[in-house]
This record gives sequence, structure tokens and C-alpha cells, in this order.
Amino acid sequence: MELLEERDVPHAFFDVDGPTYFHPKPSDDRYGERFAIDALGMLVPRLREEEGIERLILTRVLWERESLGRYRQAIPDAEITVVRLTAPLDVIDGRIRHREPGSAVEWYLGRARELDTHWRAHPVEDLLYERKTATCATSLRRSSAHWAGTSPRYGWRPR
Repeated sequence: MELLEERDVPHAFFDVDGPTYFHPKPSDDRYGERFAIDALGMLVPRLREEEGIERLILTRVLWERESLGRYRQAIPDAEITVVRLTAPLDVIDGRIRHREPGSAVEWYLGRARELDTHWRAHPVEDLLYERKTATCATSLRRSSAHWAGTSPRYGWRPR
């Protein structure tokens, strides 16, 4: 995002996980994704019309590419590119243990392994960025460079 700011590219960041944290969830939307994407659909027109936003950076676990249809409904004319940032499981393990307190650690470790196995068998990304030690901020800075038109996909492995 810093590179987009440096180049004065109007953009916004939205953590799609945020609106999924509610309880109870409907039985047909156990992760709250439908609600979150509906909220995104209400937010995007305002960002475009009132703030002049041209780029939208979203964070969310994407289990399958078919889920992109819901995003396309919320943002009908968007050009969607899925970027997956990853690291070896031992690096992810260390980050989780450092970041998550208490009993949640085991759930996050299990989920990281589940996602890694699933995505190796069923890739969802257009671009895969693998780092062994870089922080998320470094990786995101590089992904922003690509979308700001400042990087010739350095470090990227297109799918």
C-alpha cells in the first residue's frame, strides 16, 4: 500500500474477515462470508463515488476459485487477481505461536496445515509469492509494487 500511496494511486484496504466475526452464524453461512461480501458490496460504491478509489486490496482466505463469483456480484466490473502469500510451514508455525495467545494456537496451526495441503492440490491464486523469512509487510509491499505498475513481477511465480 505504501507504493500505491507514493504513486498517488487511489486505493483502499478491506479485511473481509472483519465482518465475519459474529455469533451465531446462519447454518448456510458458517464462516459469515455471505454477510461480509454483502457488506463489501455496500462499501465499494461509496469508496468509488465519494473517495475516487481505483484499487481495492482485500484480505481473506479463499478456499476455492468458485467463491470469486460472490465477489464479482458485489463488485461487478472488478478485475480480480488472487495473490497468495505463503511461507514454509515451520515459518508459519513460528509466526502463529508468536502472534496468537492461549488455546487458539492449536486451531490456527491446524488450519494453516489444512490450507497448505488444500492449496497445493487445488491452487486458487493467479500469483503465488513464496517467502522463507520476509515479513508480511515486505511481501505486501512487493505485491503493491506489482499493482502500482512499479515491478516487473520480480519474485512472483505466475500460475
